[in-house]
Amino acid sequence: KRISEEPSKNTARVSAAVIERNLGSSFQTTILRLLFAGLAIFVAKHHRDMTSQLVHGSVLHPGEWRSRCGAFDLVPSFVAEGMLKLIPCDLEASSMLQYDGQTLRYYTKEMGSRVEKWSADLGLVRCKEDSECEETIKFAQKGTTWYAERDDGSHP
Repeated sequence: KRISEEPSKNTARVSAAVIERNLGSSFQTTILRLLFAGLAIFVAKHHRDMTSQLVHGSVLHPGEWRSRCGAFDLVPSFVAEGMLKLIPCDLEASSMLQYDGQTLRYYTKEMGSRVEKWSADLGLVRCKEDSECEETIKFAQKGTTWYAERDDGSHP
């Protein structure tokens, strides 16, 4: 029997299907890689913001918080136990300062559970008509004393 040097029509169809399938999975893999890269950049930026040290002029917006452990505070304890050598802070004792738009709260951890140590009700921001509202609080240092300041919320 003589073997033909030319590929058959079936071989060409199969090859085209394999190439098409590989290109499709390659595109999907690229999309997944881009999504994970974007998520990693997003988490890294927010982790940096959460762990930044409060200095004179620092601002907290509603929903923001500061903690030495940053995003690692969001990791469940059963997951964090296996990563203790990789995490650059003490998850069992990290403190947190949080602002919700009305109340500034300070938390510590006792036996792994977050406990509110103090809170300061700053009141709701009352906005004047036709003005922008500023719900942030700004930290100021005068000597060795720190203050959390907020204006009346109106900016013409």
